[in-house]
Amino acid sequence: MHKVLHVGPDTCSVVSKLLKEEDTEAWGVEPYDIEDVEESCKSLVGKGIVRVADIKYPLPYRPKSFSLVIVSDALDYLSPKYLNKTLLELARVASDGLIIFAGTPGHQKAKVAELSKFGRTVTQHFCFGECIKIKFTLSLTHLFRF
Repeated sequence: MHKVLHVGPDTCSVVSKLLKEEDTEAWGVEPYDIEDVEESCKSLVGKGIVRVADIKYPLPYRPKSFSLVIVSDALDYLSPKYLNKTLLELARVASDGLIIFAGTPGHQKAKVAELSKFGRTVTQHFCFGECIKIKFTLSLTHLFRF
């Protein structure tokens, strides 16, 4: 059984799709206020599967609660002070991996020919008590879309 946490905008749609996958439990953290959302999203929030929370502060999960934490388009606007704290917090709740998809705000998507230049995945090993592998997709595009 894979336990996955998605952090980022459109978490409700990502979690809904992940919940349809076999052997997968999914949760989400929506870092931005949700106002005009569909009933299905309100239902996920009501059940506690998706939370609306400011990711600058500690996540309400125990260490290593999720085998995989996926972060998409949620770290771009954090200051270095909060980015460092948030990365540590995301790594704390991940047991097997942390995947971060980040782009440059305000830039348009890169052309296909540029993907090899900007879309490479870089794997780093960070040690926070224990070593965890973190994958960063360095990109001017938003490569990760469900």
